Amino acid sequence: MIRYDWRGATLVTVHNLAADSAKVDLAISDVDWTAARDLLGDEVVRPTADGRLVLEVGRYGFRWMRLEKSGQRLTPYG
Repeated sequence: MIRYDWRGATLVTVHNLAADSAKVDLAISDVDWTAARDLLGDEVVRPTADGRLVLEVGRYGFRWMRLEKSGQRLTPYG
């Protein structure tokens, strides 16, 4: 997992280099986020009750998720 914070935006990238699918469970507690929007698709993932980001990543797959914060509404491109 790689996380980028820039100009108030947070991007989380996850890459799976394995031949099997993987479930990724990330604690992101220092950001008040309400959703994670897939930058390369249309999926929106909500945080778990304790603020974790849980993603399924396909074999040799990747996910690029932009965190939507409280009071912020993102369009597909920002």
